[in-house]
Amino acid sequence: MNILHRHHIFAKATCETAQTISHFIKTHITLHYPYLSITVFLIALITIISCKQVSKKENKRSQSNSFVATRIKIAELPNLLYHLQKRQLEYDFFGITSNGVDCIYFIPTADHFDIEFEVMSEDQKPYLQELRLYADQHHWKTSDTTYNNKPMYNSAESAPVLHIHTNASNSEMALIGKKLMADLFSNNDATTYDVVP
Repeated sequence: MNILHRHHIFAKATCETAQTISHFIKTHITLHYPYLSITVFLIALITIISCKQVSKKENKRSQSNSFVATRIKIAELPNLLYHLQKRQLEYDFFGITSNGVDCIYFIPTADHFDIEFEVMSEDQKPYLQELRLYADQHHWKTSDTTYNNKPMYNSAESAPVLHIHTNASNSEMALIGKKLMADLFSNNDATTYDVVP
């Protein structure tokens, strides 16, 4: 959950609280403390109005800065990489997968892109070595890391992540992504990918 979304939930909760207070004032306090109820009612009213303004601003900012794509064909990858480079996506990276196994992540670093592959399922394990060999064939350096995610298979270790240092530009990365998906996972131009965080 990003900061903008958390802020929106907080603003919404504050508005709901203010509306509840306003209702309570109308039904209970007005009968016993008429002067106090006017003051509290005005405070609640101002809070409700300001919350609605915050929500409008947050929604407008979210719509203008975020590019949302949930499913793509590989031909749309350059456009998605462009929006990633411009920081117009919800996250600072994204992955694509057609079946949960062929999930590769595109990671922007300075002025280029790298690739990562995280082994979360048993079916992904064989591809870790295949990707390592594939990177070696293309003279790309690799490094091993983890994000401390618990894999879906039985292991005391965190899910391993292979980082491939492709140092590729937007256009180069689009070609690399397309070729990698075809060479290792037998995907083609007609394959539909889910865009995943």
